[in-house]
Amino acid sequence: MGFVQVDGDTVSSLLKMAAFARNRFVGKVVAVTGSVGKTSTKAMIALALESLGSKVYHSYEHWNNTFGVSLSLITIPRDAGIAVLEMGMNRKGQLLELTRLGRPDIRVILKVATAHLENLVSLEGVAMAKGEMFQEAKPGDICVANADDPFVNSIPVPQGARRVLFGRSLESDVRLVAAERVGSGGGVGVQVVLQKNMEMVEFVIPTLGLHMAVNACAAAAVATSMGVPLSQVGRSLSRYIPVSMRSEFVVAKSGIKIVNDAFNANPVSVKAGIDTLKNIDCDGKRVAILGDMFELGTHEIEYHEEVLNYCLDACIDVVAIAGQRFHLAADNMNLMKKMKAVRAVETENLIPKIFNCLNMNDVVLVKGGCQMQMVKVVDAIKAMQSFTQPSCSGSEN
Repeated sequence: MGFVQVDGDTVSSLLKMAAFARNRFVGKVVAVTGSVGKTSTKAMIALALESLGSKVYHSYEHWNNTFGVSLSLITIPRDAGIAVLEMGMNRKGQLLELTRLGRPDIRVILKVATAHLENLVSLEGVAMAKGEMFQEAKPGDICVANADDPFVNSIPVPQGARRVLFGRSLESDVRLVAAERVGSGGGVGVQVVLQKNMEMVEFVIPTLGLHMAVNACAAAAVATSMGVPLSQVGRSLSRYIPVSMRSEFVVAKSGIKIVNDAFNANPVSVKAGIDTLKNIDCDGKRVAILGDMFELGTHEIEYHEEVLNYCLDACIDVVAIAGQRFHLAADNMNLMKKMKAVRAVETENLIPKIFNCLNMNDVVLVKGGCQMQMVKVVDAIKAMQSFTQPSCSGSEN
């Protein structure tokens, strides 16, 4: 076993250990970034690459910042042949630092969306920061980009690097031909049809959200660029298990169906969750339980209003909101007079009000910024033993 001597503060020591670990690793490194979908796509990529025969390691949950990427590199097993890492950012220059640390051979950008606007100001700023993923790609590296996202599609690739496109666009190297929900009850899934050149494959991902088909397409683009046949990708992804708190489908003992997407939120991912809620089979009420979104900059209240209006347009039966931002947005648009809604500033205070709204056969979406700890709502609904007569009082306590 090799050792490296480090000195200085703990952060610089961690970075030195990560650099040592990366220098020691002789396999392929895949790195994934994007405003949405990073963790799920990372898991799909790792699953799709297993058929290559090498041991595939992927980073733990959301280890995607400086500390997370460093720890991910340090914990790559010695017998791994492929490492799949997740890289996030909330400021300019951060992705460049992470790619210099991880030196990925395959670099993936999923989407540019309204996230981290507090530091990056605009979508153009987000696109520039995400573009750092490709900035120092070496000749022979593979840069995988979303052909359907104009911001991503316009990010340049250095000379000598290979560009691979995925998406619904006819320009895509791996094309998402179709995606539709299939099944009912606990057997729901998304049927996906992908095409590469003249080959097509059809398979079902055991997940609720149609947006997961795009993640599967991205994973297929990575895997096929590394030599996995498209047909094998389909077989592998049909075994996908949703990552905890990301479009995770749970049926509580009470009979309530929960779409647990509680880990984090931005306007794009919340709308995708609402689309899932709108289209899932439901014999009761559809209830959206939402917590504040963060790092959205000076227009943050407008983005929260946009989400609430999206709930109105989707004809969601009940909306429950937690957080100051959603409160201000609800007041601005007079939400309580437009639909059944309950609210509380703190997540814990919202839980008993939600109980007053629920009954068996209802379907709920739980979504919010990680600071809101919306998983507490999920756990509380799972633990429900009985129901009161639904009343949905909208008072604030």
